[in-house]
Amino acid sequence: MANPIWTELLLLAVLLLPLDITIRRLVFSRYDMQRGLDRIITAVRLGSQPEVDPQQTERLARLQAAKRRAGAAEPESEGPILIDEKIEVEEQATDKPRSQPEAQA
Repeated sequence: MANPIWTELLLLAVLLLPLDITIRRLVFSRYDMQRGLDRIITAVRLGSQPEVDPQQTERLARLQAAKRRAGAAEPESEGPILIDEKIEVEEQATDKPRSQPEAQA
């Protein structure tokens, strides 16, 4: 007795359709392929440790040091400042009443 093959072919088509759509939407240039291949080769050679650029490491260290300095320079806040309190403080400092915004028509 013959076994119908259409069910297996339909299942294969349903499984391959998302893969087909994905492959058609991706665009790889020769440069992308070469760069990916270079990364794979480098990862295999170095035991999955990418090369570290010393200039980039130095730049990152300087940025982290600047971040620490900036964090140390900020005064300790007593909590969130409410907008109304901030306006009152500004009005007291300038001794001028704050003008009301004009209504737009």
